[in-house]
Amino acid sequence: MTAGPLSFWAWGYESKIPAEDARTGIAAHVAGVLGVAPPSPRPLPTLDAIELPAPAVEVPEKLKGFCSADKQDRVLHTYGKSFRDQVRAFQGDFSPAPDFVAYPADEEEISAVLGWASRSSVAVIPFGGGTSVVGGWRAGRVEVRGAISLDLRKLDKVLEVDSVSRAARSGGGAGPLSSRGSCLMG
Repeated sequence: MTAGPLSFWAWGYESKIPAEDARTGIAAHVAGVLGVAPPSPRPLPTLDAIELPAPAVEVPEKLKGFCSADKQDRVLHTYGKSFRDQVRAFQGDFSPAPDFVAYPADEEEISAVLGWASRSSVAVIPFGGGTSVVGGWRAGRVEVRGAISLDLRKLDKVLEVDSVSRAARSGGGAGPLSSRGSCLMG
């Protein structure tokens, strides 16, 4: 069972972020250890306060059944979880947000996204668990009309297990925790 939506600016779930009084206490403790005056915690970022650029490309009709240009989806797929990403997110800078997010459930839908993107000069950035620390969310310095995020969470099935080698072949969205929060491979 998950603890609600993931935080768009920090590791983990929104519900697990310490409340302001707890953050103030942590700041006071750290300041005491360091022998400095305690800072006042900054207000936490909110989705409503984020200004996203308008999408450069719209969701094509053929992909509308499994794609979203919703603000929360775009925000959650903007960054990974490196320190640099977290600082930008905490500051509310979501200027490199993808134009939309694709949630394919099978190879046909992946093929449809990649085919459309190739014909339309749109970058496709794979998104697994959202924990990248290498800046892979950026479209880079290539000439493209836009960028979309290809979220693999619906490809969460274990496809094959070799009982001898104990190796498994799974979809790109399968991992220690599936989108439902259950352990797939103990």
